[in-house]
Amino acid sequence: MSDVGQPTLVGRASELAALRKTWQASLTEGAGLALVCGEAGIGKSTLVNEFIRGLGPETEILLGQCIAFGSEAVTYAALTQILRTLASRVGEDTVRAWTGAGFDVLCSLVPGLDRQTSTPINPDRIQVLEAVADLLQAAARERPLVVIIEDLHWADVFTGHLLRFLNAALAETLGLLIIVTYRTDEISGRHPLRPALADLQRRARLRLPLEPLNTAEIEELIRPLLPPDTSPGTISRIVERSEGVPYFAEELARSTGGRGALPATLREALLVQFLILDPDIQQLLQVAAIMGVQFDFDDLVAVSERDETTAGEALRQAMDAGLVLALEDERYAFKHAILRDVIHEEVLPGEHRRLHSRYADLLLTRRRGNHRMELIHHLRAAGRKQEAFEAALRNAAELDDAHPDCVELYQLAIDLWDQVQRPEQVIGRYDEVLNRAAKANNWLGDHLRAARLIDASISAMPPETPASERAERLVQRARALKFAGLPGAEQALDEALGLIGQGPPSVELARVLDLQANVAMLRGGFAEALELCDRAIPIADELAPPGDSLPDRLRNTQACCWAASGDEERGIAQLSQLLSSRTYREQLRHQTNLSHYLNLAGQYRRAADVALAGTADARALGLERYVGSMLAGNAAEPLIHLGECDQAQTLVSRGVDLAPPSGHQLQLLTASADIALHRGDLDKADELIGEVLAICMPMHEEPQIDLMLAWVRGRLLLLQGNPAGAWRMLASVLKRVPLVHPASAWSLVALGQAVLADLGDATAEQQRLLDDAVVNLPEVNLVPMLRAWRKAEASGRKSDWLAMLDVTPHLRPIWITLWAHLRCAEAALRARDLDLARKQVGVGRDLALRLGAADFVRRFDDQHGRIEQSEDDRPGGLTGREKQVLSLVAKGRSNADIASELFVSTKTVSVHVSNILAKLGVGSRTEAAAWAHRRGIT
Repeated sequence: MSDVGQPTLVGRASELAALRKTWQASLTEGAGLALVCGEAGIGKSTLVNEFIRGLGPETEILLGQCIAFGSEAVTYAALTQILRTLASRVGEDTVRAWTGAGFDVLCSLVPGLDRQTSTPINPDRIQVLEAVADLLQAAARERPLVVIIEDLHWADVFTGHLLRFLNAALAETLGLLIIVTYRTDEISGRHPLRPALADLQRRARLRLPLEPLNTAEIEELIRPLLPPDTSPGTISRIVERSEGVPYFAEELARSTGGRGALPATLREALLVQFLILDPDIQQLLQVAAIMGVQFDFDDLVAVSERDETTAGEALRQAMDAGLVLALEDERYAFKHAILRDVIHEEVLPGEHRRLHSRYADLLLTRRRGNHRMELIHHLRAAGRKQEAFEAALRNAAELDDAHPDCVELYQLAIDLWDQVQRPEQVIGRYDEVLNRAAKANNWLGDHLRAARLIDASISAMPPETPASERAERLVQRARALKFAGLPGAEQALDEALGLIGQGPPSVELARVLDLQANVAMLRGGFAEALELCDRAIPIADELAPPGDSLPDRLRNTQACCWAASGDEERGIAQLSQLLSSRTYREQLRHQTNLSHYLNLAGQYRRAADVALAGTADARALGLERYVGSMLAGNAAEPLIHLGECDQAQTLVSRGVDLAPPSGHQLQLLTASADIALHRGDLDKADELIGEVLAICMPMHEEPQIDLMLAWVRGRLLLLQGNPAGAWRMLASVLKRVPLVHPASAWSLVALGQAVLADLGDATAEQQRLLDDAVVNLPEVNLVPMLRAWRKAEASGRKSDWLAMLDVTPHLRPIWITLWAHLRCAEAALRARDLDLARKQVGVGRDLALRLGAADFVRRFDDQHGRIEQSEDDRPGGLTGREKQVLSLVAKGRSNADIASELFVSTKTVSVHVSNILAKLGVGSRTEAAAWAHRRGIT
């Protein structure tokens, strides 16, 4: 950022100090994120510039400006500027050394970098995120680094993902500060960056909302801009009209120069500065305004059709007038976006179209990927809708469906469809474009929009569309509804089956049966799903094209149904056989389901290993945000069961930072709540559960998430001392949600029995609800342990708790182990078995301490106190009868005398005396008597 024409900082001492403190923390504690926000002209850039001026020459500073054309944000705009600047400073060879395999990914974003291969590359956003993180981390290791992203309100959605990713991935990198500025008044409830910004605000080290300056500060700001003899009335009017906004005050002061009437509006104030310039300079600035807030000098020369000397001199005068700032690499920027907007409005309509057209022609000669959205904007502004339409579709066809621009490109084509000639000749029918747009939205996780687009595609299909094509669209609709957690997937599949089910066997039929079986499996209809698989597998084996994943997908569903319906060993074996040594997309499904069923079988370590291998494969395929985030959740669950909550939290946090689809986000947030529960942070767990419940839609249908949430929420309510609330929630789930696996059903039933134990006096109806939930369920690995847990909760006997702790301890999740030790100690206390209670408390507390389970540590400490209290009530651990015998021994009575007084046999007294001597650790009746006298037991 340049000092040329930069305004003076006034009235921001505390904010500047906060930025400097944050920078110091970044040097010693790890990378930080600072958000500087406020309305337009409030002084965000001025504050950041002042902060930068205070940094030493050893600090590297990189600036990226977000850019939008109309309502369309330019993808990668800020990132491209940052990468270009860094590459020019450190050299291409250094960037290549720092990024390794990620260098080619960066080459696709930064024109001029020399790629090592001629193979075309369309990087997925995750590949870009990883490459940028590697580059910035390496740069920060060389020298302290400040990265500034200006005007986030104009950013593309990817930039929001980038900031969330960098904030998480580089948290431990010393000497790195990311500063982001944005206008608070431009990020409304429907702004696409609002969810990402909300998350950034929670995680940022510093958030600086800038307020308007007060009267004294505005006066201090404008006095140097006014002649010494400016009247107090003029100063007061400037202060009043500026409303405390520094930029407005400065421009109003400059426009009047202390003489004459003040302009009625800020627009007029800005125009005054523009209109006093020579006409040649005005024309050049109008060309620049067409190009955007920032512009390249060479581009300005080309579009304005001037020679470099004339254009350079005009630009210098514009800089001297304070309207333009010099950046780096022959780039310039208007001093404020509002100024650019005002000048842009001055361009006459005919000239407006001509200049946009000329700039579009310039961009067309470059074919640079990061200019695709900018090019289409200028083509549309030039009235060249046909070319804009064709460019949108051409770019979309060149990209993978998972590319972040694909959705927007198809949307542009849809918007322009009725405004161009013969659109069908460019790409095909309108309904086909809608279908492709739906697929792109499905890939990027916007299943709700995908569902709407595919519905429109189905409605727009011509009557003569073949049944197989209609069936394919219905399958696409079912997929969107299924992953959006909405009803209707099964109806769509039934309709597709009705179209092709009566004809000869076909691949299309097998695909319908495949998804139909998958949907049936997810709602617990295993027998139905297995029948569908049995029907489809022979068709797929015979007719699927070579390399098609359809046969393996069907066998995956078949294996899952076996595992869930009692034949765990067979199902897990088939899923294991489906795994391949090569990394491909269908492999991720096998890893997802195998890790899930290994976890439900109690094979926690293997489940975590399979899921972790899947997350690495997903990252390599550029799918970490999608199926990779689900695999992260699948890895976190068994790690939590093993008590390895730190590694689980790392996985969950990374997954959440990638802004995954809603279903995967719910899984990750629920896992995060479970981790908080294990750590004893009940308030944090409660907050996360609230976030999950807020995200869940009223029509959300996802049994696995519902059951996982009920398992975490039920235990939380139990630990919070709210068994009534826990029972209401569990009863609702048991009545409403399909119990898709015996282990899941028994877990909730055993937990429900624990809730009833705390409630007391369980009704027959309540017990019947629990019984009915597990009646006729097949036996799987975890059931014996969970059944023993339920029995112990129902009886409350210490013998049942001891028996439960002996049942398959290697399959028992760590939370259930802690809970069982706690309950067993309570049962022992009730039975006055203090030795057993003490043992259970000791074992449980040691385990809780090792795991960092603070809430359980506190509960075991409370139990220890109750044991101590019981020992006070029963000195030496003596029973009431033994205490009576000891008091008589202390009085010198013989065994015969004691037997006579207590109406028992002499032998019984002898046994009591022996027990007393053993418990007190003394060797004679005399020592026992002395012990009793010291404690007043006589």
